[in-house]
Amino acid sequence: MDDVLLQKIAEIKDTQWIKSVNNNDSGIGLTLEKLLGKQVENFEWPDFKGVEVKAKLARSRYDLTLFTAAPDSILFAAQEVRNRYGYPDRKLWNCKVFNTSIFANDYKSMSNRYYMRLYVDWKKDCVTFQVYNRKYELIDDEIAWSFSMLQEKLERKLAKLLVVTCEQKMIDNEKYYRYTHFKYYELKSFAHFLRAIEQGGIYVAFQISVFKGDYKYGQMHDRGTAFIIKNDKIDEVFKLVKEI
Repeated sequence: MDDVLLQKIAEIKDTQWIKSVNNNDSGIGLTLEKLLGKQVENFEWPDFKGVEVKAKLARSRYDLTLFTAAPDSILFAAQEVRNRYGYPDRKLWNCKVFNTSIFANDYKSMSNRYYMRLYVDWKKDCVTFQVYNRKYELIDDEIAWSFSMLQEKLERKLAKLLVVTCEQKMIDNEKYYRYTHFKYYELKSFAHFLRAIEQGGIYVAFQISVFKGDYKYGQMHDRGTAFIIKNDKIDEVFKLVKEI
């Protein structure tokens, strides 16, 4: 790990409660980025000198988002997913949304019409979003992520990973954080990533909703298709190098 980053981590850990840059959930990461001296956001490159930094609350039940990646087997994949398998928004019934998590080691029932799962196709070099009818007959496997695209994104952005755990409290209606635990990992291999998908340790979350305000009212709002790793499976894909 870079000596400059180590020094910054030591300084942050020695600091007690730090006022958040905002009172939103995003404050946990944005405040840490400010402390690290990160100037410009670029989701396609690691946060700090080749190291991707992820912050989470202690005892949080949420898993760790690795990156977002749209399927590259067809154009406008999110729109296709929504059009084919979306369901009515709770408030705008005439607008379709698709917010759900899909695993490879289990079938997800959707709208009482389909079963869905991920499939790691080692022969075709892709991770496929498979859809089955109620008889478990495959009816759609057109939507997929190529190995080449996933590997390039994974190795570029997550070859080195720093997971930071923090505590949170409110002082005079303002959020404050204390960053207490730092774990530095290095990626084992792309094959480990794929095997974690097969075993259900990594899953895909589609986040396709609809705008409810301003001039985009009623239009599709694609918040990205996320590859997420379970907190207790991080060690299966990444090697723990240093703990601070």
